Amino acid sequence: MRNKFEDSEKAVEFIKGGNATFTICSAKNRYTYKVVKAHFDESKYFVMLLTGSDNNNDFSYVGMLFPNRDKITLTTKSVMTDQSLPVIAFNYTYKRLLNGFIPKGVSIYHEGRCGSCGRKLTVPESIESGFGPHCLSKLG
Repeated sequence: MRNKFEDSEKAVEFIKGGNATFTICSAKNRYTYKVVKAHFDESKYFVMLLTGSDNNNDFSYVGMLFPNRDKITLTTKSVMTDQSLPVIAFNYTYKRLLNGFIPKGVSIYHEGRCGSCGRKLTVPESIESGFGPHCLSKLG
């Protein structure tokens, strides 16, 4: 089973699903991010980066995604700067996804869990979209 996004629109939909964990790979780097919908405002998202060996708990806060922005907004709690390679990689990829294409030489993979509720995906159509059938119907 491959969990690679081939469509930029589906990748953005997954990233903004509310509970998305995904990896951006290039020839030189690989970074795993978690993007979670903010409870105080569902149009905003927290962006975290996997920084340790525990794939479930070793995420560090990077910044926020705001509506109508094509990059991470760093805050006072951010553990990185706008010159940190994981921030540059995310911003480069995300901006291009929003413009309708996956950058050449970049692959984006989800972890096989629903981008909204986090449940394990088992149906081929769900694995392809990154969302379980119930969550996909809620997203429209």
